[in-house]
Amino acid sequence: MESGFELYFPESEVYSARVNNLCVPSTVLSNFSLKFNDEQMRRFRETCFGHLMELDKISFSGQMVHGMALRRVAGLGVKDIHGLSYAIGSNVVQFSAKVFCLISGLKFGVEPHITAEDEGVNRLLDAHITNKNHITLQDIEKVFLSAKFGSEDVFKLGMLCFIEFVILGKAPNVRINEEYLHLVHNMEELNNFPWGSISFEQLQDSLLFSPGKRESDENDEKEKRQRKGKEEVKRKKKLEDKKRKRINRPAWTIKGLSFAFQVWAYELIPELEMAPLRYCKRKDKTELVPRICRWESTDKTPEFRKLNAYIFQSKQVFSK
Repeated sequence: MESGFELYFPESEVYSARVNNLCVPSTVLSNFSLKFNDEQMRRFRETCFGHLMELDKISFSGQMVHGMALRRVAGLGVKDIHGLSYAIGSNVVQFSAKVFCLISGLKFGVEPHITAEDEGVNRLLDAHITNKNHITLQDIEKVFLSAKFGSEDVFKLGMLCFIEFVILGKAPNVRINEEYLHLVHNMEELNNFPWGSISFEQLQDSLLFSPGKRESDENDEKEKRQRKGKEEVKRKKKLEDKKRKRINRPAWTIKGLSFAFQVWAYELIPELEMAPLRYCKRKDKTELVPRICRWESTDKTPEFRKLNAYIFQSKQVFSK
């Protein structure tokens, strides 16, 4: 128990892990520069996603996100509009749908019925897809990259890539939501669609279920190997340990617009932009909206050890 709250992951059980981030704005935006002409870049900026054009200035930090995820408070914050609660310093703060909305700038609401646009969708699929019974995000990305530069098809395919790979943060081998094909043919419906509600649900599910407790099997095997007294094992131990850490390191996957959660950490913890860490910085002195537009990463790579020492297990950290 810490200051009146209990952590879901006790500090004694904290562990380092790889975080597989499925939200890849740098890849998608880089592809836009290859396939979109100036007019299409302007059109994208005018969509409900346009404010995320510089999202690639934030480098995803799996160690920071993992460290934050391990600070979840037990017994508080169920999977609903109230969000999940986290302990930073002596404070308990909540990553709620409202917070996500204000940071991401994405709309929330009830998911409406999507108007079918079969003629345009069928033409797009007929022109580019051979197997229409099982279309994955990887298929759409390949078609996008092979489509004609500056064409209307490439713009619609690019919008679909941004939705699936950035806003919803899905894996490449997942089937596309074919209803979204209809939305890229109707920009008014697309711009009014509650992308924030869907993205937040994806992100919250990841934070709630993915960072599981460290598997004991790997630790047991390590202990057995360490207890062996053979000189041959001892000589190779250092090398093998390094190799095992790379192979056996625990990992989990985060979906949705993961950068909103990382920016929330930037906002809450001033130490992240101060010496000696300096992992992030504000773009300028103006209060840009949405709040995700105010931040960018520095060239320093966050280290789990330092994050724990200065932030997550420090009683001196100041949380806004």
